[in-house]
Amino acid sequence: MASLQVNPWEMGSGIWIAHTPSAKDWFTFIDPVDNYNPFGIGDGQLTIRVAKRGYGDPNNWFSGYSGGLLCSMDGSGNGFAQQYGYFEVSMWCPGGPNTWPAFWLLDRTSLVAPGTAGAEIDIVEEYGNWGTPPNDLQPDNYMATWHRWANGNGSDGGKGSAVSAPGLTAGYHRFGVDIEPDTIVWYYDRTEVWRVPSYDEAKRPMFLLLNLALGGGTYNNAAGDDYDWNLTPNPSDLRVAYVVVWASPNSPNY
Repeated sequence: MASLQVNPWEMGSGIWIAHTPSAKDWFTFIDPVDNYNPFGIGDGQLTIRVAKRGYGDPNNWFSGYSGGLLCSMDGSGNGFAQQYGYFEVSMWCPGGPNTWPAFWLLDRTSLVAPGTAGAEIDIVEEYGNWGTPPNDLQPDNYMATWHRWANGNGSDGGKGSAVSAPGLTAGYHRFGVDIEPDTIVWYYDRTEVWRVPSYDEAKRPMFLLLNLALGGGTYNNAAGDDYDWNLTPNPSDLRVAYVVVWASPNSPNY
């Protein structure tokens, strides 16, 4: 059986690290150690699991739940990034209340030069809570988004597009984006769903992040001001068939 090479913070001999390289995790993402490994490989797929492990959430921010994140670059800029081309994942979203799977890109330049404006391209963010809680969840929708982060902090630009995708949580689907000097185009199952003009920060080498977290969607507690973590299926799995990147003719490594 194949193994997944994941290191906590530094790329080293691994292919991925288990946290956002700028140390800005917004959810409890844990390292693949001992009995708390959020990653599994078998039956031709990668599984990223959110579970109520009672580990990694000492402040009980998420009622003891923790999940997994994979990133292709560490905080020193070691790892994989590519300028221009097509980035795609084939994955099966869990779709349960509060689940929040995502496949997204960040630019290397702003990572290694703090204070530099940066780019974020969200290829897919799927929310288990999309509609009006608690019963109108509508999981078969997702967001495609771009951000321009000013000076590595607040956003001074960005826009998202909601994509309706019936059957999204019923099986594997392909989510992709093509970044070129003039345009950025998002795809669902290899069909174009949105395009925008490219912008300077997105024209840099971009690295990959893939994760399963909780939150992000509509609040669903009784007061309507937070999440009811008791509604989250325990465990919840994001299943991934592959992650692939193709260089375009505009890419230096084409």
